[in-house]
Amino acid sequence: MGLSVMLVGLPLYWALFQPTQPISLADGAYRSNCCGTVSLENVRMIIPHHEVSYAVEYDKAVSYVLPNHLVGVDEGHVFIDFGREGTKLRLDDTRPPQSIVLNSDPAYPGYEEFRFFRISEQSPS
Repeated sequence: MGLSVMLVGLPLYWALFQPTQPISLADGAYRSNCCGTVSLENVRMIIPHHEVSYAVEYDKAVSYVLPNHLVGVDEGHVFIDFGREGTKLRLDDTRPPQSIVLNSDPAYPGYEEFRFFRISEQSPS
């Protein structure tokens, strides 16, 4: 009986209570040659002139950032669409993550992924 409860209960628990990661996991600045810089600071994703809040979570594949609104890349610029729900922005599997993937707008043809790499923090001289 114990095994059957565990086999049913554990997947149900994971489905109902999606695990979260420490918020500071992804904090830092990330840059792409095509599209500029994205900064993550204490649940705020900041792009020039805009910001959106987010959570850091993980699934079976990897950790990801889940913004409250759609964040993507269009014509070489990062955008936030405040009228649409956010999608998962995958982090690489290193600690701390060294890159984050933003996508082009999935509503349009030519869907692409854009990798933004962590900008190294320079130590004071």
